[in-house]
Amino acid sequence: MVLTLLGIVQAFALELLWTFVAAEDGLMKFNAEALFLGLQSLSLLLAILAVWLVYASAVARFVWVPSFSELILPFWIGLLQFLTIELIGPESFAFWLLLVAILFVTLQWIGQTTMRKARLDPENASFFDKTNPATWRDFYSVYLITLAILATSVLAWVVGFSLNVKIFLMIVLVVVLCVQLRQMAAWWARSVL
Repeated sequence: MVLTLLGIVQAFALELLWTFVAAEDGLMKFNAEALFLGLQSLSLLLAILAVWLVYASAVARFVWVPSFSELILPFWIGLLQFLTIELIGPESFAFWLLLVAILFVTLQWIGQTTMRKARLDPENASFFDKTNPATWRDFYSVYLITLAILATSVLAWVVGFSLNVKIFLMIVLVVVLCVQLRQMAAWWARSVL
């Protein structure tokens, strides 16, 4: 049920992103702003994919009873995604980064709470019997990435960045998202052994 709901929300997010990409004349030019918009759109596509993979891999692999908040979270994620898509562009970069940080933390929280619940169900023992529970140390990279995005958001708000700096930051964000997707693939491969 949660996956069905999330699938609907993700379809709307993809449609909204596609509508932006198809209608944005700035993407068809060969300049720095087009590069920025393209990288921002790519990062949102990767984020939509990451959201889907977090949920789909958990649902496909584990059994757990979702809590009431887990039934509401797809709407929260959708809201964050819709806002980030609506705020595409260099003018609202600081607020956009803030929303990306919130989305990143939300996904990490969902993944961790799902794993804690799934660990309790005996049907998942084949995986969790050979996997230690996560500790705070396992989330250092999450803390660092989140703090870096938040600090960059504050700096962008206070100081402002040139378009070239924003392009560089978008490249970094796309790389971080690709690394996250790679880690999800490694986790999936480990979970089905």
